[in-house]
Amino acid sequence: MSLKPLITGISAAAAAGYAAFSVSRKAEKQKKKIKSKASKALHSISDFIDGLNM
Repeated sequence: MSLKPLITGISAAAAAGYAAFSVSRKAEKQKKKIKSKASKALHSISDFIDGLNM
């Protein structure tokens, strides 16, 4: 059994795994950023409405 195909397969699998992990991590950061901005906007709207009621 030759080691070259085995090493090539392991390298390709490791590269694909790292790429998938990187994409997943970036998507998670984007999701947190969007949730934070939405929360800030909701608080601003709530403060504005409270100001109108007074």
